[in-house]
Amino acid sequence: MYKMINVYFAPKDPEHFKKYYREVHVPLGVHPLIKRRFHTFDVGTIKDAGAPIPSDVFCYWEAEFESKEAFLQCCREMQHVADDTYNYATGGFFLMHFEVPDR
Repeated sequence: MYKMINVYFAPKDPEHFKKYYREVHVPLGVHPLIKRRFHTFDVGTIKDAGAPIPSDVFCYWEAEFESKEAFLQCCREMQHVADDTYNYATGGFFLMHFEVPDR
């Protein structure tokens, strides 16, 4: 499995971020190569689960892919989603992706 995580930091206008993210950005991120996706504005619940999330994170998003190749193909086909990030993420963001080892 391959995973992508994006954390967004406190934006200039939190209400605009939430509204835009839910109504515009999240629907853009639908793709058949994404096996599972999840986002929350209640970042405290993720911290409580033991994830190392910095205290100034405003929103957390993750997606799972079958493989790195699926992730890369999805990225090529969905550049419009990455381009849209600048329409609401005024506080900045941090994106990471990595292979999840089999257990």
